[in-house]
Amino acid sequence: MSSGPVIISNKQVKKIMVRFNSSSKKRSSGRQGKLSSTQNFASSGKIERSKSNDDWVIIRECYVQSFHRYPLYKFMIPDDTIRDEFLRAYLDANYEVTVANGPGVLLAIKVPQNASMDKKFNESLKKPDRSPMKVVGGVVFVPPAEDNCGWAVNNDELYWAAYEKHGLADISAEGLQRVIRYEAWENRNLGEKLTRARIPVWNGLFCAIHPEYSCRGLGGLVYNEAISIIGNMWLEKQAALKTAEDKKASKQITNSITAKIRNRICLNHQQDKSLSNNNHKNTASKRDFYLNPKNNNLSSMLGNSSSPLIIAVSHSERSASFHKKNGFHAVARLPFCDSDENDTSACEPLNPQFYVHVLVLDPFRSGRVPEFNKAVSVP
Repeated sequence: MSSGPVIISNKQVKKIMVRFNSSSKKRSSGRQGKLSSTQNFASSGKIERSKSNDDWVIIRECYVQSFHRYPLYKFMIPDDTIRDEFLRAYLDANYEVTVANGPGVLLAIKVPQNASMDKKFNESLKKPDRSPMKVVGGVVFVPPAEDNCGWAVNNDELYWAAYEKHGLADISAEGLQRVIRYEAWENRNLGEKLTRARIPVWNGLFCAIHPEYSCRGLGGLVYNEAISIIGNMWLEKQAALKTAEDKKASKQITNSITAKIRNRICLNHQQDKSLSNNNHKNTASKRDFYLNPKNNNLSSMLGNSSSPLIIAVSHSERSASFHKKNGFHAVARLPFCDSDENDTSACEPLNPQFYVHVLVLDPFRSGRVPEFNKAVSVP
């Protein structure tokens, strides 16, 4: 028995369209929800200075996960079965020299806990983070040297001693030799040049977010805040140095005036005592003026040619691109070739192991970027 055409009433059509529209809205709201979730995730992140060793342990693990396939560390440790172990020791040694025992700064990147998103992240940590705001990455900055020539803690021997202490050679003797060769190369091609040019710089030594939280807009958001944090630190230090100089000048002037008063009293005992009292009042007035300088407007330091630049040395195109998107200027792309004569994998300049990207940011508008470019380009 054949059936005829199915006739659908207007009422049934309306019901079908209602279900269709409802389904479409759910799919649309799902896509918007994912986008909104990513936006909310990035906006809820923050970065702050940390002196906690517990924070460092988590940040170090974020680095290890993020750097596993990074060109520099693949060169240092070709054997990926021991790369993570070597990286932990290498990072601990650098942290000890620059932050724990040095003037370096550790900035922790944090986001709110989210149990549904954090399973893989917590599994990658030896000690899962249970605080309301969890650490998912960080930045290590080294400030300018005291003499404003290059960056602080640039003595290779300090790092080599730390590498020995943390047992890098026990993990891979060849890996340690590659570290030393690369760092010597970087010092020749960058550190020494900036020191000779007397250019003060903040060096962004390490910067990474755990892979589970990368590519969500968090890096760019918090990196700008990181620049603001170290910028304010530098301005506060300059203000403190000026206050110290004013105090020193005040003391010198006070001592000078007091000495003159005493000389006058010794030379003329018959001079009226009121003269001495008046001079002491003048001395106090001078001292008060120098000990209490007017509060400096930190923004007035912008445009100062002695202000430091911020540099980033990257070893991958992706990392260099990230910094350029955040305001850095690309200065040089240097081919790194291992100079070990006994290493058959040593390469020619036209076929380097990897390229070293040198990038610079001028947050204080010092106007020294061209000078920096010239210094780096000098053979």
